[in-house]
Amino acid sequence: MNHSQVIARGLPGTAHPNPLSEGKGMACNARGTIGLSRASNANPFQENLGSYPRNPLSGFSLAGLRERVGAWRVEAKRRRLRVPKRCEDGDERSAVHGLNARFANCPASPHTLRRAVLTLVMTWLAAGAGVGVGVRAEGSGEGSPGRERAGFTTEQREHWAFQMVKSPSVPEMGGADRAMVRNVIDAFVLKGQAAAGVVPGPEADALTLIRRVTLDLTGLPPTPGEVEAFLSDAAPGAYERVVERLLASPHFGERWARHWLDLARYAESEGFKADETRPNAWRYRDYVIRSFNDDKPYDRFVMEQVAGDELWPNDPDARVATGFSRHYPDESNARNLMQRRQEILNDVTDTVGYAFTGLSYACARCHDHKWDPISQADYFRLQAFFANTTAVDAIPLAPESQRLEHTRRLAVWEEATREIREDLVRIESPARNAIIADYVEKYPAEIQAMLVKPARERVPFEQQMMAKAELYLNPESHQYVAPASAVGGRLKGEEKEKWSELRAGLKRFSELHPGVLPLGTGVVDLGPGCPPTHILRRGNWDAPEDEVEPGFLSVLGHGPAEVRPVPAGTSGRRAALARILVDPDNPLTARVMVNRLWHHHFGRGLVGTPSDFGLKGDQPTHPELLDWMTRDFVEKGWSLKHMHRRIVTSATYRQSSQ
Repeated sequence: MNHSQVIARGLPGTAHPNPLSEGKGMACNARGTIGLSRASNANPFQENLGSYPRNPLSGFSLAGLRERVGAWRVEAKRRRLRVPKRCEDGDERSAVHGLNARFANCPASPHTLRRAVLTLVMTWLAAGAGVGVGVRAEGSGEGSPGRERAGFTTEQREHWAFQMVKSPSVPEMGGADRAMVRNVIDAFVLKGQAAAGVVPGPEADALTLIRRVTLDLTGLPPTPGEVEAFLSDAAPGAYERVVERLLASPHFGERWARHWLDLARYAESEGFKADETRPNAWRYRDYVIRSFNDDKPYDRFVMEQVAGDELWPNDPDARVATGFSRHYPDESNARNLMQRRQEILNDVTDTVGYAFTGLSYACARCHDHKWDPISQADYFRLQAFFANTTAVDAIPLAPESQRLEHTRRLAVWEEATREIREDLVRIESPARNAIIADYVEKYPAEIQAMLVKPARERVPFEQQMMAKAELYLNPESHQYVAPASAVGGRLKGEEKEKWSELRAGLKRFSELHPGVLPLGTGVVDLGPGCPPTHILRRGNWDAPEDEVEPGFLSVLGHGPAEVRPVPAGTSGRRAALARILVDPDNPLTARVMVNRLWHHHFGRGLVGTPSDFGLKGDQPTHPELLDWMTRDFVEKGWSLKHMHRRIVTSATYRQSSQ
């Protein structure tokens, strides 16, 4: 049997010392995981098993190793073998000896791995296989030799996407190249083409140009009349006039809103099996279309979606904009509201991460990101901004005068139908109460206790649970579990006949009813107090560990966020996040959006992975151009139409594809 088989199977027989008993270069960090001691830069695999080949897995598949590691863990759990969760600083050697004592009697077999061997293999994978140096706790950000104090490598900290946006000089063009430059974009592109020995193509013909730009900006082909008008316009600036007409078209917003709605995972139903309709979700769709048509500054667009209710509580548009955080799939039949809340928070965190920052935050939910400088703590720090947020599906949008008139007319209808409605209540109450009781009884005991607890005694987390439950227990909610239709289905015989007569009688007064006021769907903050946010072990909702405060990426030097009072009288957490995202010094938000625009115009962004600006995403093909356009975007008031105009009027865009 060769050395790799000894390691893979965990069999005795090696003359090398047990590294756990020696304690060489091994440590138990503050979160209880075996790691490399900071005092040693040596690879303990080579130090303790010097005669082994550099790759201890040669001749053995990684899948096979993982299978045996999994089997070992199951066996260890069955035998109640436990790794100590924590050890005090300076007590590393005793902790190592303690681990050795616990696992010394774990029998070796083809289906188990001794802890010593497992640790060495993990250490080799980390230190020698290019996965980053050190074996560290999931989510800790703690490191080992080769990792900086903050937990990130030099490569991670110096990655291009996390550097300040520069102000590069526009390349000087001379000779024939100067005649090919229509705007600054062309100067940067021609410089890159010259360096690569690429000759730019000629300008596309007029018919191709008007078809291209019309489809790009409005999603529709040009009409025969529009084509004829352009082909017959010989005056200078004919193309530019077409561009301005298209940017002013209402179809522009309809076209470009589709791309944003995809990012926002826009949906008009709840998802899952029931897939109930969200009757007011469409207002968010219209908000996005209107924002693009009005050329709303992108920084305002971002802030409204993240925290419109906190920053502009009296602006109906800003309230509807918060629907961005309401488009998560939801399951009304889920009874474990604590788990459901966590799943919703995860969805919102992931979406904010990739939509605004172009980073795969989701990969840091269960452990530190494998490649990017996003710790598990960073993931939950971002999530903490949303800890006090809940859905609201009936945002009042009508002006005060309309609400007052509605109240007056409703009072007239109520007086005219009082007796009918009282009779309906008497018939419906037993069945309605039974439906609600059946629904509530399926909640966990903790949730049932919260439902009967006086409102003034509920802590912020209990308020969150109540807000979630009220979506199903409030008669005004579109997800109410006991509407008249459900109640009527339980009635029988004479009671059902009487109920049907009363319902028919109620309809005779429909002309008096003022109808339903316009309502919106979004999110709201429940108040100044917030439930705590914890790092979750392996992302499990019921395995909280260290508490964290709201904060942004630590690789950018962000500590706890500055949360200030807001006009709405709420926690102000999402307002703080909104300010962080649109800070001109934030290297991600504007860059990501500029690249998305380029991506949709050319079919491939300057960064080929629009939602992954991390280490495994593509490098920018023209980094100076990306930074120049980002600076231009911000300096021109975050105007999206300005960027569209800049792109589609460039000679680069107007080139023939032939």
